[in-house]
Amino acid sequence: MTQIRFAMPSDAGDILKIYAPFIISTSVTFEVDVPQEYEMERRIVSLSSTYPYIVCEIDNEIAGYAFASSYHPKAAYAWNTEVTVYIKEQYQRCNVASALYYALFELLKKQGFFNIIALVTASNEKSENFHTSFGFQKVGVMKNVGYKLNAWHNVSIYEKFLVDEENTPTPKSIIAIGDIDSDKCDKIFQNACKIVKMKHQPAHK
Repeated sequence: MTQIRFAMPSDAGDILKIYAPFIISTSVTFEVDVPQEYEMERRIVSLSSTYPYIVCEIDNEIAGYAFASSYHPKAAYAWNTEVTVYIKEQYQRCNVASALYYALFELLKKQGFFNIIALVTASNEKSENFHTSFGFQKVGVMKNVGYKLNAWHNVSIYEKFLVDEENTPTPKSIIAIGDIDSDKCDKIFQNACKIVKMKHQPAHK
């Protein structure tokens, strides 16, 4: 059974199990120290006060998670948001990331966000291809902005509009995610679940 829902503080341990290997072994994230579980709980609570923070469960196991966060603290950037997604290894190529992004973006539309930013380590070709296939446009590269695993890394900037780029309307105040009608959220999650395709039975560890 597949379920997509809002993350809860009690999910912090399972989310950390997904995130930690990326910190330890890759340059996908520029975080270098694995946070404590209580810190992940704090992040979930803090972000969830304004932005969507969601998980995909398959047979009661969290297969992946995604969230939005502030792109920049200055007020004029308020209608932009940065997005992040991580998938557990055995659920790769099951459209879990696509399902999470679909749900995340539909929620962001209802909140009143206009533009989505994704920052991708330039050596992460898989992520770059995924974002391109999801309608993002590469708009720039920041060179040698992160040093991790004994190497400098470039970061590619990807942008996706949620409104008409040529006729962007006057913005209204962003609606906190908790103020979005729960029935509308449930409908988005139900539609997103249909995107997940289990191509094989995952090997549980």
